[in-house]
Amino acid sequence: MNMELERIVVGAVQTNCYLLHKNGNIILIDPGDSCRRIVRRMESYGNFNLLAILLTHGHFDHINAVDDLVNRYHCPVYACQDDEKMLRNRRYNCMGPLHGELSCPITWLSGDQLDIGDFHFRVLYTPGHTNGSVMYLIEGMLFSGDTLFRGSVGRTDLYGGSYGKLMESLQQVRELDEKTAVYPGHEEETTVEEELKFNPFLQ
Repeated sequence: MNMELERIVVGAVQTNCYLLHKNGNIILIDPGDSCRRIVRRMESYGNFNLLAILLTHGHFDHINAVDDLVNRYHCPVYACQDDEKMLRNRRYNCMGPLHGELSCPITWLSGDQLDIGDFHFRVLYTPGHTNGSVMYLIEGMLFSGDTLFRGSVGRTDLYGGSYGKLMESLQQVRELDEKTAVYPGHEEETTVEEELKFNPFLQ
């Protein structure tokens, strides 16, 4: 069975949560809010097993449904340890009155391969938006978090941000197949080819 992909837009700042479904198994990427709505979408696939939650980085708008989902499904959560401080302490990932932090166990990423059941990801470590930002590549699809957007890139003025590191991290995008579809943390999808042509941060 081919992998199915669904985007669920959640939370106050319209974060993209991605649902990957294959052979009755589901992986969620960045469930940033709206736990009940995410659960309803998973249940629409019938009998399923939530294998894991993958986080692209530690900002509040990408993690706020994680604890509730873990409490319900007892699934592992994967993230880069360089974002541990903001994942565990809302002081480091807040924006005004908006904030979040995790109490659930976290499995820290290591190496550039992540194999979970029938899902085989390549992990790209892309500090810049935050210290521990990562992107996940699977079956010609790149889940770029807030590192790369259509026509733009993530902000670097919050805790752990570095414009210089972000520019270095974007070099990895140039090495990818131009036909790779890019699914960012906010707004619409794009392709590597389109970004190489039109994104000013990749010129």
